[in-house]
Amino acid sequence: MKSQMRQNADYQMAQLSIFVHGVLTAFHCLGIIYNARRRNWIDVAVHGGAAAYDLYSVSRHVRQVGELCTHDTGIMQR
Repeated sequence: MKSQMRQNADYQMAQLSIFVHGVLTAFHCLGIIYNARRRNWIDVAVHGGAAAYDLYSVSRHVRQVGELCTHDTGIMQR
């Protein structure tokens, strides 16, 4: 069983990860738009792949926060 302090650190790290990957997704989407307007299709594909990965990472971290919140020993029972 994890200590309360360790659970709190895991929860905060997961929230920070959600924010960071969300911002990265938004910037990659801007990169898609910027490069599509300039017809730079290779960069559009690269930004699309990176945005997809960051979006997948957001979903994993959201799931992790949900698991931290719902455990019987979780710190944030709502």
